[in-house]
Formats: sequence, structure tokens, C-alpha cells
Amino acid sequence: MSISARRLSRATVPEVDDFILGVTIPVPSVNVGVYSGVARTAYSGPTTITTNGTTIRDQNISQYITINAANVTFINCYFSAGGLNTPGGMAQCSGANCSNIQFYRCTFSPSTYSYSRDAVYGHDYTVERCHIEHTVDGCAVANQYAAPSNVHILGNWIGNLAWFADDGGIHDDGTHNDGVQVHSGTNIHIRGNAFYGYKFNALGTPEPAAPQIGQILMAKTEAYYHVGDVHFNSNFIWGGDNGVKTSSKCSIHNSSDAAFDLECRNNTWMDDNQRDYGFTWKFYLIRTDNLMTINGRGPFTTSPGSATYDLDGNKWSVTSSDVSPARRGQPVFIRADAAT
Repeated sequence: MSISARRLSRATVPEVDDFILGVTIPVPSVNVGVYSGVARTAYSGPTTITTNGTTIRDQNISQYITINAANVTFINCYFSAGGLNTPGGMAQCSGANCSNIQFYRCTFSPSTYSYSRDAVYGHDYTVERCHIEHTVDGCAVANQYAAPSNVHILGNWIGNLAWFADDGGIHDDGTHNDGVQVHSGTNIHIRGNAFYGYKFNALGTPEPAAPQIGQILMAKTEAYYHVGDVHFNSNFIWGGDNGVKTSSKCSIHNSSDAAFDLECRNNTWMDDNQRDYGFTWKFYLIRTDNLMTINGRGPFTTSPGSATYDLDGNKWSVTSSDVSPARRGQPVFIRADAAT
């Protein structure tokens, strides 16, 4: 039984619709995010949840929430906490006791923007059919307690991420906004999401020429445990500097580079406006380094200007008017130019 089917039978959501994961395109206010016409009340519970089995439903949550328990579920909740410029999430799932944390048909839209806060950060969580906007990254994956991160990101709309020209000195060209950033861990499934990779200018200041944010998926080992067992399939992608960028670069203390194999199949690019911060067109939409493999193929060459066609269903949209007729239905390029 699918995760959606398990949740529908347990949560008794207002309706059972015809949403098919990986086939139906997520659209805000239509089939993702909080339910239209279902009343919500102000949340007055604890900001740190430590009781196993807690279910929070039909609530407007204006506080940052920390979860350190098992089997905690949020249904039809609107998260609006904002303004805190310390790393983490509007919902923080990084505690040692986090297990099977579920967010279903929720909206994450901070009232005050931050250059450090994602929607959900941590491990052992599922975000399904949610609407995520105006955070710095959409979702972040990391687990300091064990190698598996056990994260499922399914059928969401993630976009309009908050771009700042000054992100506290972390990057010299403004925030690098990623739809999903995998910092470490294994057992990560990202499927059927719509990613809208265009900058939302949180400061209201003039933007650089390129309207793109960072990557749709950024995966590299940079904290705690090596990345692996990542599955990025059947997603719908607009914009972005690149679609998928993976790197074997490892910054774990006293650890060497360790490549991983990425499963990346049947993703559809819905437009061809992919450019970097220098306004350079980038049509090699899967980037890796010379140690990585994708769907068992590779490693790929790093010869200047070299690229290879994907063979696993990653393609430009067949029908979208936002894709040049010359590219519609064609496979995208893989290029091994990501830094090792």
C-alpha cells in the first residue's frame, strides 16, 4: 500500500481525489497545500513536541516547531513562522527521537523572510502534497544519529524560494536556494513534486540578470554520514540553475570522498529557462562529478565541453509551449562539471 493510501485511511481527509503521484502535476490551491474551505484554528500547543503519536490537524501554526518524538502527524496545517536567521526548519525534525514524522496537505509560507530557514529540516519525515514557498531551501535532509535519513518528499509544490543578496556572508552572490538539499544520509525518496526554480526576491531590491535560484536537488556529503540511496524520480521542473546536482565531495572530519549512485529517472523539464547567476544558459540539466554514477552509468568524463544524453527518461516536456520545439520530448544532458 502506498504512503498516500495509508495516510488517507488513517487521517480521514476531506476527500479522496484522483491525484496520482508522479503523473498529476501539483498545483497550489488546487491539489496541494491546506484544504480550501476547511476551517483552521490558531495553534496553542507546545512548540517542542515530545509525545509519541501526537496528531495536529486544522491549525494555523505561527511558531517554529521542534519535533523530538515518533509518529507525529500534521494534517491541513498552515505554518507561518518566520524571521529567524539561524539554520534549521520551520518544522525541525532533527532530534534523536524523531521517527515517522508526517506532514500531509500543509502549507509552509513564512510571514517574515529568513536567509537561513527551510520548511522542514532533519530526518525520518514525510512531506506529502504540501505547498512550500518563501523559505531559503524547500526541504533539507540530515541525520546526525544514524546513516539512514529516511525522508520521503512526495507530490509537493516547492518554489518561489526567498533570495537574498546578502545571506550573512555564506555566499558572495546571494542565497543559493535549492528545492531539496541533501546534506547527508541514505534512504531518500523525492518523487512527483513540482519545483518552480525562480527567485522570490525577499528584499525587494534589484535582482541580477538571471532569474534562477540554485539547484532543484542538491546532494553532497557535507555532514555526519555519507550520502547514498537517493531516488529522484518523476518530478516536474521549471527554471533553476540546474535540475539535479550531485557531488562526491565529502567534508566529514577525517573522511575521504565517497561517490554514490543516484537513481534519477523520468523527470520532466517544463520549460527551458535554465540559467546560472551569470545569465549563462545551461541545458545540461543533470550535473555530477567524475566519481559519481547515475542509474548505474558512469563515471562521466570531465573533458571541456563534454556532455552525454540521458538514457533514463529525463527529458524536456513534449507539450509545453515554454519549451523550444527543437527540444520538446528530447532527453536532457548529463555533464560532469560539478566540483569534486
